[in-house]
Amino acid sequence: MLAILFQFHWIWFFIGLTIIFALVWTVYGRSSGFFSSRQRLFLGTLRFLALLILLILLMKPQLRRIVQEPEKPIVIVGVDQSRSMTINMDSTELHQSVNDFSQSLKSRWGKVFDFDFVGFHSDVFPLESMDFNGKETNISRVLDYGMSRYPESRMRGLVLLTDGIYTTGVAPGNMTFTRPIFPLVYGDTVQRADASIERVVHNRFVYRGNAFEVEADLSFEGLSGENVVINMHREGVLVDRQTFTLGPIPTQLKNLKLRLPPVDKSGLVAYELEIEPVGNERFLENNRYPFYVEVLQSKKRVVIFGSAPHPDIGALRSAIMGMDHYEVEVVFGSDISSFDKDFDVAILHDINLPAARMQQLEDARIGTLQIIGAKSSVKNLQGTFNFSGLGGSFERARPGFNTNFTYFNIDSWWRENGKNLPPLLMFHPRVLKGSQSEVIAHASIEGIQTERILLGAGYRNNIPHVLVNGTGLWQWRMSVFRERESHDIFDDMVSQMLRFIGSVPKQERLQLYHAKRFSEGRAVRIDARLYDASFAPTTTGAVKIRIFSNEQERFQYDFTPRGIQYYLEVKGLEPGVYTYIAESKLGAEKHQVEGTFVVEDFQAEFVSTRANMSGMITVANQSGGEVFYHTEVDQLLEALSTIETRPILRERIKLTPLIDLWILFVILLTLLSAEWFIRRRAGSY
Repeated sequence: MLAILFQFHWIWFFIGLTIIFALVWTVYGRSSGFFSSRQRLFLGTLRFLALLILLILLMKPQLRRIVQEPEKPIVIVGVDQSRSMTINMDSTELHQSVNDFSQSLKSRWGKVFDFDFVGFHSDVFPLESMDFNGKETNISRVLDYGMSRYPESRMRGLVLLTDGIYTTGVAPGNMTFTRPIFPLVYGDTVQRADASIERVVHNRFVYRGNAFEVEADLSFEGLSGENVVINMHREGVLVDRQTFTLGPIPTQLKNLKLRLPPVDKSGLVAYELEIEPVGNERFLENNRYPFYVEVLQSKKRVVIFGSAPHPDIGALRSAIMGMDHYEVEVVFGSDISSFDKDFDVAILHDINLPAARMQQLEDARIGTLQIIGAKSSVKNLQGTFNFSGLGGSFERARPGFNTNFTYFNIDSWWRENGKNLPPLLMFHPRVLKGSQSEVIAHASIEGIQTERILLGAGYRNNIPHVLVNGTGLWQWRMSVFRERESHDIFDDMVSQMLRFIGSVPKQERLQLYHAKRFSEGRAVRIDARLYDASFAPTTTGAVKIRIFSNEQERFQYDFTPRGIQYYLEVKGLEPGVYTYIAESKLGAEKHQVEGTFVVEDFQAEFVSTRANMSGMITVANQSGGEVFYHTEVDQLLEALSTIETRPILRERIKLTPLIDLWILFVILLTLLSAEWFIRRRAGSY
């Protein structure tokens, strides 16, 4: 289908056409001593056609055509880049094997299919290089990629180069894939002698002077009747040993419990569970399992003050009880005046505490989480937040989470799903940001986001406070559970709030905030806050950090200012315990703080040493494909003939500017040249 489109309105064409008639009539419309009537008519026609072509080109016409172009069908080739691929074959041999397969694939089917080569371990990425160093394997990710990246009509199949071992994500056999999958399985499918530590359950936190228990699941394959020695080391020193003899069955699972002696120091303590080599096993990477326990001096005490029982109080209490480093107590009504125990954080739920009690909290420099209801007093928050129009009826408000909030970390889930949460009952509609506060979430009323605060955080007299401007948090915790089958996101937010509230600046002008433990391969995130002489946060000074491993300095970094604090991300740290010294310079003043964190070894890839051929057979059969061992490349290439090879015809609109057509230039030049030649021959100019 052809059409001509002009970029200018048609009225300009008629104006130009009128001008052309006038120009031609001026030159050839009257009698002349040089030309006869027939010559004037012929020459006028030549000039008219030439000027008409120029006019049409000045209108910038484009030729619009619908063309059909064939596209070759796509076959995705996913190459497993996890560490388990190197258990039975070194990376050089693997690299060569994958390259040879790629060349054979392109040589045999390159004229029929387009191939999309991707690597995968915990995620999917373009296969630009191969290092086989992934700490996790998520095969379901590459299946998701295949179904979402291309339309079903073009994507015809998936070839997987993998050992079939997956450590995270959905089991591939539980996914629906509408195109045939052809796994090319690497690794050893024969059962060999191997002892491995599959799982270790331990306390993340213990208290100084307390013993604790460790539970481990051990697997033994191809071993029977052997003596097994289990060692537990603490910072390189043997603290427990157990021995037992395996039964006659080749494959056995053992559950082991060890009670470890108390630790007489605080901080991070390194442990390692080890199985001494058993029989003739040759792969020993999965015989050891390092882990770390943080030894605390004592738990922080949280008290929830409430005017009456409420589901919010139950939700907060349940969240805090699941945190190892906090203990929580609830106090109602008249009991408050007689509550004189020491505590670190106060949660005030819809309550009007006496002025003396509020002053007592401030004198003790105790931060608060205040959930505002109909009975709440907010006098102690005036200045941190701006209040007006207090009391009266309530409104229902949903959160619109602020992407620029900097006081503590908010999981991205809240920003993506906040608009779907149940509304809170907001009794104080006019709460706005103050000079020492930030908005965690604005109030969204009937789908319209306002400037009012629903959740906020800030300081009053350098004491941190968090405000929840409404009741109904318990519904948020339930919504998180329905969505994720876990309370983790809600409980993490409560933990972040408590950490912020508990960070009352006392004498330290430089303060660092970070998790105590990080998984290998993940960035280590450290936040820092610097205070001036009046304990107001500032980012005008320089903050540096030196990180030590085994008491030797390994890295040095500068923090980057963001908002009212500083942040740093460090990537690529090896497993181990790290200490640091952070230093700041604000004018002539210098401040220093020390701390520790741990990067935990990730052993999931080495739990199993045998290729998961049965799992790949299930995947292939369910999708209509076929599974092959990595030495059966020729058979796999032949099996690809079962894939539909018919190309896809794609229709697209093609716009061609007429000025690009050379034939128009030839016609225009011919018309002008013919007119000039006839005029010269007749003796005219």
